[in-house]
Amino acid sequence: MLIQIKQGSHIETIKEVLVEEANAILEFSNTLDSEINNTVEMILACKGRLVVTGVGKSGIIGKK
Repeated sequence: MLIQIKQGSHIETIKEVLVEEANAILEFSNTLDSEINNTVEMILACKGRLVVTGVGKSGIIGKK
């Protein structure tokens, strides 16, 4: 969804974006299955280091 930004209506635009993002997160949460648990278990079982690549936020997320 492309959101048009109009002069003087920033609060409504921000609310629209937040609702859209919240809905996307809810939709994603409905797709989770046992595979995500298996993935986490594999990562936790690794010896040594886990390398995360990317630019910007992926490094911050990797540290968490």
